[in-house]
Amino acid sequence: KSRVLDEKIQPWMKKTTYLTNDQSRSVHAFTSLAETKKKTATEVEKKLKKSTEKLSDVQVIDGGFARAARTETAALRHPTKKDVRPVL
Repeated sequence: KSRVLDEKIQPWMKKTTYLTNDQSRSVHAFTSLAETKKKTATEVEKKLKKSTEKLSDVQVIDGGFARAARTETAALRHPTKKDVRPVL
C-alpha cells in the first residue's frame, strides 16, 4: 500500500501560482499582479515625495553651504589631478 496515494493532495500536484503566497489564505483573497504593482508604485511615490521634501528643505541646503564655507579648501586635493583646487 502506498502512503503517497493515501494523501489528499500530493505536493507535486499543487498549482505553483499559489506557492509563493500565504497558504493559510483563501485562493480568492490573493491580489493580482496589477494590483500589487499599483500598490507598490503608490508606496514608492509616497517615499520619494517624502525624501524629496526632506532634501529640498531650505535649512538643509543652507546647512550644506555653511559646512562647505567652514571647510579648509587648502587641505582638499583632487585624487588624480594634483593641480586642481576647489573654489567656493
